[in-house]
Amino acid sequence: MKPDYALHDPVNSPPSPISEILVAEEAVNNPKPWAVSSYIVEYVNVLLNQCFLLHSDLPIQILYCYYIDLMTAEVNNGGFSQYLRNHSLGESDQKPMLDIVASGLQAIDAPDVAEIFRSFRIIVENDLKPDGSALRKGDGKRIRSELKKLDRRFYRFDDGPISCLISVLQRAYILRQPNLKILPMAECNEALKALAMANPFRAERAQEAKRRREEFERQDPMQWSGRRLCEVAGRRFVRLTTGYHYYVDGVEVTGMSLLTEEGLCLMVELDGEALLFVANQMAPELEEIRSKGWDLWWEYLKNHPNPHDELRHYSTSKNLLARVVPPSPIWPKKRR
Repeated sequence: MKPDYALHDPVNSPPSPISEILVAEEAVNNPKPWAVSSYIVEYVNVLLNQCFLLHSDLPIQILYCYYIDLMTAEVNNGGFSQYLRNHSLGESDQKPMLDIVASGLQAIDAPDVAEIFRSFRIIVENDLKPDGSALRKGDGKRIRSELKKLDRRFYRFDDGPISCLISVLQRAYILRQPNLKILPMAECNEALKALAMANPFRAERAQEAKRRREEFERQDPMQWSGRRLCEVAGRRFVRLTTGYHYYVDGVEVTGMSLLTEEGLCLMVELDGEALLFVANQMAPELEEIRSKGWDLWWEYLKNHPNPHDELRHYSTSKNLLARVVPPSPIWPKKRR
């Protein structure tokens, strides 16, 4: 569900309750370069979806990291075309998201990535209708070609995957903010609970968010299936994340990573059913190499097959948690 920018009313909202950026010291001390940005993403999710604060209540620095991380994840999984499609970026009400990403890339000092994003935005604003189709007849092939060129520019950086570079820059950016406060994870969690309790609009915003979510889920078989699968499996649904192509019993399918409070899962559609699997995990010895930094991991990938390719294979005889029949196809077949 898209962020509801229309709810952001600074006139009728209370003064921002957040003057500091909280980061858990466990994330700061973690050697993985993405640990801080991953914490920021979870931090913002809690502020928006549990404390029921508005975007206008939050420090702009964490919104930069949040929406840059979202863009990076989408492009890494399916290119700029997936990012465009999944977030309806052709629609005018999504302009604030594009503004935040553009400003954020400048703020974290990522000029090369900012230039790629600027080129992407020119396509979005000049060549596309609100539904993401070509504005001018016959332009679709050219636009797809331009987006693929941007994908190649995004993926090709001499010092490793661009997502690694962005994670390093985001970490440095957050850690140099004057309003940063580093606390143990337990104290961060207590501070978030206090923020939720202090929000005088929390109850009414929670009710409105519930109403909009239920309306959205009634119209979206993907959300319905994710939540229903978690109910059947006895897991607590958090959110759907990113989609990609997987293989189930040797058949290629589209899947969606699904985060639960008990861990990461994968939802796929096969033969009219939605299936939920425990997500495949990287071998501990490979995870150890990756945890030691991007330089070592990048060197490993230069000389070995990408282990993520093997992780895309699943079997209904292993790690299957639940199956349900969705009210309509999760991923409707495209017309030829």
